[in-house]
Amino acid sequence: MAKKILIAEDYDDLLDFLSIFLEIHDFEVKGASSKEEIYTHIEVFQPDLILMDVVLGQHDGREICREIRQIHKKVGIILLSANAALLENIDECDPEEIVEKPFSNEDLLKKIRKVLAD
Repeated sequence: MAKKILIAEDYDDLLDFLSIFLEIHDFEVKGASSKEEIYTHIEVFQPDLILMDVVLGQHDGREICREIRQIHKKVGIILLSANAALLENIDECDPEEIVEKPFSNEDLLKKIRKVLAD
């Protein structure tokens, strides 16, 4: 059974790329571009991992991460950001991994597989 990944990204081109890339690597994928969609997909899709941008429209992915951690402790979370400063001091939301944009596809895939294997 394929592992499920929810991609929370508001930049459509990157969301499309990541969806296709992860599907090619045998993951079941759903995309979300808003906070509301994330919560809907968590309940319905029940992802094993959430790949989430730190800047998600008007919302802060770090805050969404903290909220998710209070309710769904078992789901893995990887935070992405093009702004390295936003990836500092993220202990409160406790993601399994962080990925700085731009990233290599291989590095991202390694981190995803590591989180899903734990």
